Amino acid sequence: RLAERPVRELMTPRTEVDWIDVNSSEDEILKRIEESPHSLLPVAYGSPDNVLGITKVREVLATRLAGEPIVLRELMRKAEVVPDQLD
Repeated sequence: RLAERPVRELMTPRTEVDWIDVNSSEDEILKRIEESPHSLLPVAYGSPDNVLGITKVREVLATRLAGEPIVLRELMRKAEVVPDQLD
């Protein structure tokens, strides 16, 4: 049962997390989205250890289709953080 498992067991190892660097170019952002099967991606500064927020892939793509610049800081939302020690 999910409620009986500690958070640590449900976490994805940091090295396996798909993420986007906040300073990526539009081409790099679109490449990361294309390579990932996920609809939500963490936005980080430099590494997945520095998560700034989360972005919805569909919002990034809608921005691109509208011909507007992709500015991740404007598209991301606050990421909820759950301590890995939580039972």
